[in-house]
Amino acid sequence: MNIYKKELRIKIKKSKNTLEKTKIYFENYNYKFKENGNNEYVFFKKFSFLQGWTFNPLNWESEVIVNIFEDEILLKYSNYGNAHITPFAFQSLFDNFFKNLELYLTKSISFQLENKNEINKAKQKVLYSFLLIIIGTLITFALAKFLNETINFQLLHKFSIIVGALLSLKLINTYWIKKFT
Repeated sequence: MNIYKKELRIKIKKSKNTLEKTKIYFENYNYKFKENGNNEYVFFKKFSFLQGWTFNPLNWESEVIVNIFEDEILLKYSNYGNAHITPFAFQSLFDNFFKNLELYLTKSISFQLENKNEINKAKQKVLYSFLLIIIGTLITFALAKFLNETINFQLLHKFSIIVGALLSLKLINTYWIKKFT
C-alpha cells in the first residue's frame, strides 16, 4: 500500500508555548510524543492489528515530524493506511486537520468541532468503502455460484469470496489513488 506523505510550513511568531500548544493539539488525538533534539519533535501512532477495523484515519499508523524554527514550523506527515483502504482517500481530512493546527497555533482558534466534522465524514467514507467491498464480494460469489452450477466445479464459489474481496479492494484503492494524486 502506498504511504500518504504531506509536508507543509506554518508561519508563526515563536513563543515559549508553541511546542506546548502543538503537543496539546496532537495529544488531543492520542498521538504519542517523542523529542529528537535540535527543535525536532515526533508525534506518532503505532501499527495495531485492530487498525484494519478503525474507521478514523487519524488513528491509523502515522507519524508527524515537527521542526520548530524562529518564524515557522515545518511539518512532515506520513500516514500508512489501515492495511485495507489507501490513506489517499482522506486527503481532505488531513488538509483540514493541519489547517486547523495552523489556526490554533497562529490565532488560538478552537479546532475540535471542525476536526470532529471532518473525522465523521472520513468515517462515512471508510464505511462506504467497506460496503462496496462487501457488495463486490457478494457479486463475485453469486457469479461463481452460477458458474459452479453450469460447469460443476465445487471449489469455485469458495475461492470467489477471496477473489471478490481482493478485487473489490484493489478497484476501490486504485480509484482513490487516481482521484487524489
